[in-house]
Amino acid sequence: MDVNARASLHPAINLGPVTSYKIEALNDINWITWKERIETILNLHGVYGHIDGTCKRPTTDKDEIAYWDKQDYVARTLILNNIKDDKVVHVSRAKTIKEAWENLKTIHETRSQSSAL
Repeated sequence: MDVNARASLHPAINLGPVTSYKIEALNDINWITWKERIETILNLHGVYGHIDGTCKRPTTDKDEIAYWDKQDYVARTLILNNIKDDKVVHVSRAKTIKEAWENLKTIHETRSQSSAL
């Protein structure tokens, strides 16, 4: 695929607005509302598929791999900018944002279910 065709499929990622999306940071008690808000923001940026696993990392095309990696980083940035400092460890140790999302879900959905009882 030529460069111009690829550019039309994958426009440049503009990270400026990414850092401006601020919601109440994820803490120990707001998982349900935080999750709804962050999922909306991730959808808006077209990177929700990175957290739910529907957007798989390409394996052969270097340009597609590079684009996927950038999109994964966008999702990571959105999440990191909207969590408390004590939650960062669950994201920073993960290789992909899907893995980080699963870490956060495991911790907070268990807490949410416990506190609902």
